[in-house]
Amino acid sequence: PSILYGGRQLGKSALLRAAERRFRQDGPDRAVVLTSIFTVGADGHPDRLWSTLWPKLAAEGIVGPTRPTEGDLAAAAHDGILSWLAAQPTRALLILLDEADAFLDADAAENLFTNVDWCRRIREESGRRAKFVFAGLHRTARFESLPNQPLSHFGRPVSVGPLRPQHAYDLLTCPLAALGFHFADRTAIPARILALTNNMPAVLQLFGAALVAHLTSRPVGSHEPPTSITDGDVDAVLADADLLDAFREKFVLTLNLDH
Repeated sequence: PSILYGGRQLGKSALLRAAERRFRQDGPDRAVVLTSIFTVGADGHPDRLWSTLWPKLAAEGIVGPTRPTEGDLAAAAHDGILSWLAAQPTRALLILLDEADAFLDADAAENLFTNVDWCRRIREESGRRAKFVFAGLHRTARFESLPNQPLSHFGRPVSVGPLRPQHAYDLLTCPLAALGFHFADRTAIPARILALTNNMPAVLQLFGAALVAHLTSRPVGSHEPPTSITDGDVDAVLADADLLDAFREKFVLTLNLDH
């Protein structure tokens, strides 16, 4: 899939960074461009995508260091990418575009999708050795009713939401265990925390940081480590009004995306 969407701070950017690391590990002929295009398209000019990408492609040795000043920059990027790939059959390119909402909205104006179509052409004409991935906040299904829009060629979108229960449990318990902290009840107490945080990774990390600060603020007992985490410790952390306000802010950031 080439499209990721989901609420704020649910892990979209982390997923892109993980893809970047994994792709580079596949071999020396793998090139990756990972960048935020948050401001691209905000002024109604989605074609700024190519001027944003050009220096990053140049840094990977894919295009020349000097950006063309005449002609279609999208066409120049298209030609440069295909030429770089053609020079070595083992080469591949992954372009990861984070915070792509403004770009997609601007490129969809009048149902043109001019720049998205250039991305599609590069992928198809390279034999899928070059791939673009768009990540954003809003479900791209809002474009599906438009005729002849090229996003349908990019595969089924991936929804990034709260963690699955086991993954949330691991994110909570594994770092604590590495520090020598274990839950007195390894089922009930973590379940209480996961219910409170709704399995949201950013909120789990806020709680975990506050819990570690609480646990390390007291003297280490003669029988420790490991240190047992009790319901009383969780109550003490949750008594922090600033922490609860931070929880609320994380939820509201996502809720406000769709009034």
